[in-house]
Amino acid sequence: RIEYTIFMGENCSSPRSKHVVWNGDITSGYCERGTLSNKYICNTNSLVISQFDTDDCSGEVVATGRSTDRSYSYILTRDLCRPYVKNTSVMLTYMEGCQVNPGAPCFDRASTHVCRILDHAVTAADAFEQCFGGGGGAGAERVLMAQLTAGDLVLDGQERVTRVVVNQHRRADGRVHALRVITHSLGRLVLTDDHLLFVDGQYAAARAALPGSRLYADSKVLRVSQASGFVINAITRSGALLASAHGQPVLAATGNAWLADILLSAYPPHSLSYALAYLFPSSVQAYSDSILDAVFSATVPFLSRISTALPTPIVMLFVVLGDAALAFGFILFVLASGPVALTTTVAVMCVICSCRGAAKWR
Repeated sequence: RIEYTIFMGENCSSPRSKHVVWNGDITSGYCERGTLSNKYICNTNSLVISQFDTDDCSGEVVATGRSTDRSYSYILTRDLCRPYVKNTSVMLTYMEGCQVNPGAPCFDRASTHVCRILDHAVTAADAFEQCFGGGGGAGAERVLMAQLTAGDLVLDGQERVTRVVVNQHRRADGRVHALRVITHSLGRLVLTDDHLLFVDGQYAAARAALPGSRLYADSKVLRVSQASGFVINAITRSGALLASAHGQPVLAATGNAWLADILLSAYPPHSLSYALAYLFPSSVQAYSDSILDAVFSATVPFLSRISTALPTPIVMLFVVLGDAALAFGFILFVLASGPVALTTTVAVMCVICSCRGAAKWR
């Protein structure tokens, strides 16, 4: 249910007004049909009204706020006045039933593609051409991020390759998340507001990508709109990857703003968790799917709050302790998974130890 009031004039103070009340699905998006159509979709604590010059909410929103185009969107926050169409203003007064989850820093599950390496002999440049340049070849493929699993190799630059540590949210939990649709001069990307993008020469939250901002490969942001959907997030060893919903990819980190200093530091590649993911990728992916996704979904809001309140040395101490806890949890998970998983894990460890021993005596 939503309620908003449209006023004559631009300051929401005119006695000449129209109060609108209706019930609909504002989580996945409700279309009010007519000669011109309106689509209503919530985004955590705000409501996005997108207007189209079609009768079925089809087409693409091309701007935010006032525009000379006939398709545009307004972002309304409760009790705040916003300029509206034709010398009017609007204020959102009530909203209930928005089931969007703002807590997960991820990519859109349905549209985000990456470049997965199939042949270890292929160069990163050739893989990029095969995935995003229209070139042929069997060395790499453009796939949905949801198809990735721990151990896969993906591009994190036109000449760089990185390894997937784990792919979060592979099992869709049914929760809908607020998403940001960034259309740029070379393509489009859809992700959550807090996810890190390479914007104007540095990593910043996706909400910082505004029309005119520069992304990877000097691509220019043309417009930004809101959406909602299910999410996915592949964590890589380098902390970044190339991702695209349409067209050419942009560079994005595999985490959100409050984790930036840690995620992009030298620590993660040398952590116990990353080492276990390298040695036992399938088991670590199963561990994440079965246990860690639920744990992180429950604890990330709390962790994000304390990370901004505590000194960096204390935060790093928590990170190290958390890494050890994850490794210990993985051992327990393998033990509980049965004799086959345990035997495989022990066998791999024995092979590694024997190889190190042989190398030591050469």
